[in-house]
This record gives sequence, structure tokens and C-alpha cells, in this order.
Amino acid sequence: MIRKLATAMLGLALLSAAVFSQQRSAGVSISKQLQSDLSKNVSNHTINNQAADQKIDPLLRHALRHAEANRANPARTVQALSHLLTLRQEASGRLTVSLLVKAYDVMNVQRRIELAGGRVNTIAGDILTAEMPLEAVTALSEAEQVHFIQVSAKSAPKMDVSRVEIGAHLVHSGSGLSQSYTGDGVVVGVLDSGIEWEHEDFDWSNGTSRIRYLWDMSGTSNPPSGYTYGTEYTKANIDAGQCNEIDGDGGFGHGTHVTGTAAGSGIGHPDYVGIAPESDIIFVKGIRDHNSNGGFADGDVVDGCAYIFNKAQQMGQPAVINLSLGGQFGSHDGTSLYEQALDNLTGPGKIIVAAAGNEGSDLIHAGYATQPGSSYNDALETVWVATGGLTAVDMWYNPGNISVGLA
Repeated sequence: MIRKLATAMLGLALLSAAVFSQQRSAGVSISKQLQSDLSKNVSNHTINNQAADQKIDPLLRHALRHAEANRANPARTVQALSHLLTLRQEASGRLTVSLLVKAYDVMNVQRRIELAGGRVNTIAGDILTAEMPLEAVTALSEAEQVHFIQVSAKSAPKMDVSRVEIGAHLVHSGSGLSQSYTGDGVVVGVLDSGIEWEHEDFDWSNGTSRIRYLWDMSGTSNPPSGYTYGTEYTKANIDAGQCNEIDGDGGFGHGTHVTGTAAGSGIGHPDYVGIAPESDIIFVKGIRDHNSNGGFADGDVVDGCAYIFNKAQQMGQPAVINLSLGGQFGSHDGTSLYEQALDNLTGPGKIIVAAAGNEGSDLIHAGYATQPGSSYNDALETVWVATGGLTAVDMWYNPGNISVGLA
């Protein structure tokens, strides 16, 4: 499949199709020439080269073009694209972007990113999550050790009878089983908008917290080991009331809600018991805004899942992570770097459960099939009306001589 992404800013502009290179280049060791290569003025690179066309996804190419056209006003690019991807402006005016990078030589690519002024947060198999200057992306794509670069897109957040409806109450009681199962000895990990950590449904019967670790990505000090952003709180901090994380108004309490569904004890109200009421909890506030405004960056989700699995492993417990979030961009068939990175994190005792979505009634999907050789005149037209001034369309189709128009 070849992807073509069209984005509209008060008017729709068609982006060129991505060509995903399947040619594997031989990895080479880092040499003195590497730093020399990266010390060049990367802003002089253009995106009209073979490496960029083959290795950079369409949305990221659009961001590069937009930034180049608005070099004198970087804030305009942030304002125009921040709803689609993770883009930040530093105090110096420089734009940084969150990425997922698939590499043939992970350590070589990590070094290149760091020398370009970026940082790597998580390595999931052959995929790295990274943040780096936007202007350095094209130079990175030219390295033969880089397979593909995908921008970190945005995801959005996605019951007293549910426990009985799915039969969880029978599992809790051990009905028909050799024993009861309540989550004891298992970590339930949740990455979401935030959590009301003082809620009694997240406590043990003695009043101490079941939350073993809490990573607040919106925090500004004491990040977890191996990361450079956010604030980490331990159970000791939480039991002492020394936690400043909130489930902000921007998230409408979504994180607290889904954590209660997954792991609530029912202490607050016995009619509302979660699926694993005796599990330990590790929570990640995956939005980098204190009041929980904005979406979840793909790279941050991967970082958060890696953090939960690592902590659970240190505790000697298996972990199940709940991701009640999703988005409409990308393949959704397991081939995106986001999906591959999450897959690379899983294994025995490491499970991720993701939401299937709740946009079935929204008018956001359309498709049709045409016969070979058909033209625009005899193809089916899909009528769709943009209700706002800012709209994006993600298109997927088979290779061929294809012309797509938006009006």
C-alpha cells in the first residue's frame, strides 16, 4: 500500500504519496566522519531528495514544507499542525518534533540523533522514540542506517453492569474455576489523561495506595530514570500526600474512569468494581499538559508502556496495560512504526489491551472500488463536507497511476 495524505488549512492541499523503501542498507559503525556530517548546517538540506521521499512519512514531509515556508514565524507552524502531530517551539525559536525511527543499526541512529541535538527516549526492538530539531530530520533520513521515519501523531481518549455482562464476577468468585482471580500479583498499567490518585477505589483496605508508581508526563522535575521529562512519584510519595499530579479538566476525568473500570476495588461503592480489583497499579499521565488538554503523542505512549513494563519487571510481576485511546491516521493494520514499537514491547507477561474505538457513528470513513482502467468520470465520487476551517484526510490505495482531487 502506498499512502497519500492530504491536509487542508482553510483550503485542502494534496500531499504526495509516500514510498516506503524496502531495501535494507548495510549498517556501519559510527566513525569520526559522523560528527562532521552532522555538524553541517542541516537547514540547507531540502526535502526534494530521494532519501526524504523514501524514508519520511507524508505528514512529516508536510511539516517540513510548512516550517520551511514559515521560517520567519515558527509559531505559525506549531499552531497549524499541533492538532495532528507533536511539535514544540523552544525558547530559541527552534522547532522540535517527536518521532518514531526504524533503524538497521539502533546504536548508530541513536548517536546521530543525539549529535543533531535530539534525544532518544525508548528503544523498542529496532524502533526508537525520539525528539529532535525538525530541521535535522532530512539529514537523519539520508543515513543508510535509517529505514523509515514516522512523525509522532496524536491520539484522543476513547458501568455498573459491565462486570456482570462479561462474566468477570464469576472469575472473581472462582465459579467453575480451580481458584478465584482478582488481579492479585499482577500489575495493571494505564496510560491516560490523569488519575485522581486519592480516590479510595485505588487504595487497599488499610487506606494505603495500590498505585506503586505514577509518571506524570506534564511534570517539570524528577523524571524517571532513563527519561528527561515529566515527574515520577512512588507509592511512598502518594501515601504521604506528596503528589501534584491531577486528572485535569481537559481530560474530563477519562483516566480516572478507565482505571476504575480496569482496577477499581469497589471500596467507594460495592456496585462498581473493576476487572482486577486486587491488582497493583502503575499509572502514566500521557498528556504533557497539567490540565490534561491535548492528545497523546505516539512516542509518549511507547515511552509510557516501556516504563510500565520495566517497573513491573523490577517488581517481579506480569503486567497488562490498558490504552483507552486511539486516532484515525495511519495504517491500523500493524505496519506503522507506532504499532510495531508497541508490539516489540510485548511478550510473556507483557500484554497491551487497546481500545477498538467509539467513532462508528461518526462520518469519518469512506471508500470505493473501481475497475482497472477506470477514470475519474466513471468512478464513484465520495461526497464529504468539511464542517470546520481545519481538516485532514488520510488516503490509502493500491499502487498505480492514480490522480486524487479535493474540492
